[in-house]
Amino acid sequence: RVVYLGYDWYATATNADWGQALSAALTPTTRVVLTCNFEDASMCGFSADSAWSLQSGPTPSSSTGPDDAYSGASYVYIEASSPNFPSEVFDLTSAEFSTASSGLVDFAYHMFGSSMGTLELRISDDGTSWSTLWSKSGNQGNAWQNASAEFSVPTSYVQFRGTTGASYTSDMAVDDLQVVGASLV
Repeated sequence: RVVYLGYDWYATATNADWGQALSAALTPTTRVVLTCNFEDASMCGFSADSAWSLQSGPTPSSSTGPDDAYSGASYVYIEASSPNFPSEVFDLTSAEFSTASSGLVDFAYHMFGSSMGTLELRISDDGTSWSTLWSKSGNQGNAWQNASAEFSVPTSYVQFRGTTGASYTSDMAVDDLQVVGASLV
């Protein structure tokens, strides 16, 4: 028996094992489609607006930003000093990765400062239309936090969008990103 399962998906099976073949063909497989610990100048192919920088050690401004990386030696952050405030928007966008029909984004973030703005995780299938998957605003304390966000739409890009607060004390940082995607194979 041959069954059409979509644009180019076919399964062959005898009547006896038809259910098993269909189940196997429709079971999603998961794989890491993007991982980045921001340990080198290439920043894993991410493109960044001018305020996003690779950093090792504390940010230059006092009373804001992390003192070190979540893991390893480096992380990326928005330097919120003038002219990068108030309410300025800066994007950090991944290179295109293998499209995942659903999955999970894990990352570490640091949002310490009395004038902290907003950090968003956004996803896109085409690199032009974006949907916000996760968002956090305000001072989250002087510690790295972990976040996970699930998606259930085709995704080929992730983007961090940082919007600075009212003053320079809104340096926000990201480290240790991993995107695990599921797709039918």
